Amino acid sequence: MPEKNKRKANPRRRTLMCLIIGIGLLMALIAGAIQVLRPDGAEIIYIAPDENGVEQVWLVNLDNPENPRQLTEFEGYQEIGTLQISKNNRVFLARQFQDASEFELWVFNLYDENPKQFATCNLDSPCSNWHLHPNGKQLVYLSLNEHTNIDSIQIYEFETDKHNVVTEVETPNLNLLDVQWIDNSENLIFTMYDSLSFELSMNIFDSDSTQSIDSTLIEKRVLSQPNFSPDTSHYVYTGGDLIHNLIFKTGENNPILSMPDYFDENSSDTFASFIGWHSNTNVIIEHNVLIYDGVSRNIYTELAMYNVQNMTKLVLSLSDSPRNYGQASFNESKNLFIVSVMISNTNYLPQIYLYNLTTNEEIILPIFGSQPQWVNGGR
Repeated sequence: MPEKNKRKANPRRRTLMCLIIGIGLLMALIAGAIQVLRPDGAEIIYIAPDENGVEQVWLVNLDNPENPRQLTEFEGYQEIGTLQISKNNRVFLARQFQDASEFELWVFNLYDENPKQFATCNLDSPCSNWHLHPNGKQLVYLSLNEHTNIDSIQIYEFETDKHNVVTEVETPNLNLLDVQWIDNSENLIFTMYDSLSFELSMNIFDSDSTQSIDSTLIEKRVLSQPNFSPDTSHYVYTGGDLIHNLIFKTGENNPILSMPDYFDENSSDTFASFIGWHSNTNVIIEHNVLIYDGVSRNIYTELAMYNVQNMTKLVLSLSDSPRNYGQASFNESKNLFIVSVMISNTNYLPQIYLYNLTTNEEIILPIFGSQPQWVNGGR
């Protein structure tokens, strides 16, 4: 039998098939590259109103910032005055009434618990200055007994649902001002004001043994709460003229750095605000500078990081319009921080900015709210 003629391949079809296969491989390679280069999807929590104007806590992935997830379902128009998150993703918040006469204290785990109210502070049982331990197991706060007029520091244990008094101040002229945990230890640092001597003391206290470790007198002219570095070696506060920050080395009475003088000697007026400690030696400060030349007033804002050891300054942002920054939240690597920024005459809500300290970049995120904080340290 004669052999059948072999069908010859159409060269155009062969070329088309090769082109299709090549395009498919190229698309796969591009998709793989995008997957590799894409960030890990760091998440943050923050405060923003819902569609009814009620302040809620939200969670958002920075890879998908347009789609935040609402974590709370509060009703009423109380403000969320304090929001904190621990390393194990326990979230603490305090809702306050407009006249600040009552606070509701709430807690929940970010991924597997519904928010629950565990305490109420009011005029009969006032409390303030809450600080969540980094391990998420304890909350320290100040309490005042209205009947005995005794200030105390108390610790709330989340697992046992108990409030324990760790120290009390029974002297009428002594007032507790602030309390916080030191790094990841069980030690507390609190400030106490003597209304007779006008002295302010910094006290370090072991919450386990309830023993005092150290007490140091600090600057007498303090008009705001001192903001201590993580290791308590330095602190920042607003000075006596209410317009600039001073940095002190703990235990010394003369400031090592005065912000406006160091910033711009030719400024007519300068308003400085503490934004956050980047490390034990680096602090971030905001300056709203008003320059009046006799004819017009010009305001600009500088965000800068100062090194308190060598007095160097790194300018992070410079704006020709007034800005108000919230408290900075640093990621675990300390190369990024997020902060809410209110720009005058723009939005009624602050916008959240991301700063890259490695590249010195300012990134404006499409997220509006306050008190942004990293989840899992931004990992």
